[in-house]
Amino acid sequence: MMRSVSFVDRLEFEFAGNHSSHGLCLGDVDGDGLNELVVGSVDGVLAIFKEIKNTKPWRKCSDLGMITSVAVGDILNKKKNLVIVSTTEGLCHIFDFHQNQTNSGKGSSEEGSKTGTGIRPIHSQYLSLNVKTLLVDCIDPGGAVDVFVGHTDRAVGAYRWDSDTHSLVALTERLPLNGQVGSLSVGVVPGRSGGCGQLLVSQAGGTCIPLVYSSSHTPRDGNGTKTGNRNETETGAEAGAELPSNGWMVELTYQKGSVDGIIGVVQRRNPIVGTEIVGNITPAPQSIDHSSSSSSSSGNQVGRKGDGTGLCGTLTALCTLDGSIKLLKDENKQWELQVDHSIFSLHCLDTTGCGGDEIVGCAWDGMTYIVDQKRNVVKFNFGENVCAFSAGKYGCEGRDVPCLVYTTFHGQIFIYRNVTLPSIPSTNMLQSLKTNVSSMSNV
Repeated sequence: MMRSVSFVDRLEFEFAGNHSSHGLCLGDVDGDGLNELVVGSVDGVLAIFKEIKNTKPWRKCSDLGMITSVAVGDILNKKKNLVIVSTTEGLCHIFDFHQNQTNSGKGSSEEGSKTGTGIRPIHSQYLSLNVKTLLVDCIDPGGAVDVFVGHTDRAVGAYRWDSDTHSLVALTERLPLNGQVGSLSVGVVPGRSGGCGQLLVSQAGGTCIPLVYSSSHTPRDGNGTKTGNRNETETGAEAGAELPSNGWMVELTYQKGSVDGIIGVVQRRNPIVGTEIVGNITPAPQSIDHSSSSSSSSGNQVGRKGDGTGLCGTLTALCTLDGSIKLLKDENKQWELQVDHSIFSLHCLDTTGCGGDEIVGCAWDGMTYIVDQKRNVVKFNFGENVCAFSAGKYGCEGRDVPCLVYTTFHGQIFIYRNVTLPSIPSTNMLQSLKTNVSSMSNV
């Protein structure tokens, strides 16, 4: 049974121009411990919204090109978050919003400079054309943060900041894939501890490809070009060692154990429908079986004790434009949910305060589904067509609160803050009263 909920506590911001579905994200861009909202438009405008004091951007930059994706992360590997922006022209811009002073000039709007909101990038360079989505995260056992790029021409690449050249250098040649890249996420290599990560690339038909680093032991010359012959490779995740630093190539390779490198191909129904992915979903505490026996074989049971690793299963969610949402644990499908809307954006967020994440998916018409890890569902109707959606934490009144972010085709951004639910499944009032009376009698 699927019930409807209503959220009314919302903020409204002004932002003219449309943007892609990956042109919106939440993150702490200035190091104050609170998340800001980052938005990039197809008109080349980047805007940062901070707290609730003003409906207009806190920082703004224009003339950046047609922005396709924005991301926040420790790009320089200096324990400081920066903002990275990609464009269809292949340009990549990096912004540092820890700087208090604003900058006028090239890359900064005159209006922004006059109002004190204008800022220009600290670094710009050409990466490659056809960039669709960006991800700043870590799959390196050594802890280095990299920039992963998904292209519209069915390829992915990885870049790392080089402090010697003060630029992003390619860690690998672009890896061609069989299907269109939907989105990027990261997860833990199943059955392994010690920070071994994998890059998850969603593929058409509700599938994904896990990619891991492997060192090819191929030296580079001074320009970063490979020299010599490649020797036998060793997967970094399997070796458990740090990957080579500057002067060596690192390759993205298919994680062993999947069918032709693709997870979920057996359950694939429509091989051409677009797919989105979110990994590293925090397991719900109540779904973890701490006993030594195997957990129930029910399709709704998603957590159990790891096999000798002390880790719970790695949870990943996929959604497709034909309305399918599925949950994977250790690359095995746990359940699948079919809804009546085309889900184009997928995120995870703890909306119940239980310590585990729920899966949040949004359709083009604003219908939003919140699904827990036992396949219980509630839906929220935003009531308007949206061009981008995000779910996460946003800084309000001195603390980060769970929120849903919608951007419309009419230059408006709505943030529903304090998105909390007592529970996802429906509750019986009589049973709740009995529980409350029982708990009071035990006091």
